[in-house]
Amino acid sequence: MAITVLEALRIPQSWSNNAKQLSLNNVLAELVESPLELGDVTVENAFVSFFDALYSEGFRHRYSEVFGVLSNVGAPLSEATATASGYYLEDNCVIQMNLDALTPVVEARCTGEARRGFEKLRDHTFLEIGRLSYNARINDIQDKRFALTLEDINLAQERLDKSNKKLEAAEHRIESAQRENVTILGIFAAIVIAFTAGMGFTASVLQNIDAVSIYRLVFVIMLMGLMLFNLLYALFRFVHRVTKPEDDPGAILPARTYVGINIAGALMLLAVCVARHYGI
Repeated sequence: MAITVLEALRIPQSWSNNAKQLSLNNVLAELVESPLELGDVTVENAFVSFFDALYSEGFRHRYSEVFGVLSNVGAPLSEATATASGYYLEDNCVIQMNLDALTPVVEARCTGEARRGFEKLRDHTFLEIGRLSYNARINDIQDKRFALTLEDINLAQERLDKSNKKLEAAEHRIESAQRENVTILGIFAAIVIAFTAGMGFTASVLQNIDAVSIYRLVFVIMLMGLMLFNLLYALFRFVHRVTKPEDDPGAILPARTYVGINIAGALMLLAVCVARHYGI
């Protein structure tokens, strides 16, 4: 660090105001990077000679150049605290500590013109540090607000996705209900038609009861009854499956009872045929 600072503190033989400003910028850039160790007499003498020569002949540093150095080089200025001088400075701001350490050396050994120039340089530097610190705090606040806003947007998006899924499920249930209603209405219409057809056939049979044998009449009536029973059972069973969930244990008629009724009907038809054959 000392070698770099000494190189920056070299005073050329011919020193214009622009060259002085460039040299000051280089020194400030070095003061930003690492803390000074002012116990070295060579370093202190170099700083005293530099500021005496710099601010001689009415030189005034440019305030805008200080901002350029601090904004492009050095530690980040994000956490700031109020110091005794009234400026907002970072806790571990290297250039602030270096300028504070140089202040007693400059005040004790430099000329009056150099002391006034150094004091203005120190004030301008602290002012820029405070402004950069303030901007950094504002940026941090804006970043936090942006992060919170982004979280709110993500949360709202999740809620919207859930609402869309619920809406799709509701639409699916409505469509299913419509299909079930149409199916049930169609089945009940078929049941009514089956009843009507059965009653019409029964009426026709009863009208011609005197024209056929008793065996044929009984056989036809039992056969139609068995067919009508199976048709109605199939229709009601389909309605039950449509309107009830698949895991519903309930049933219109137990399987054994249904099979038993069909077997009994078949046996009765067989008995009628046997009775007619043997003339019982």
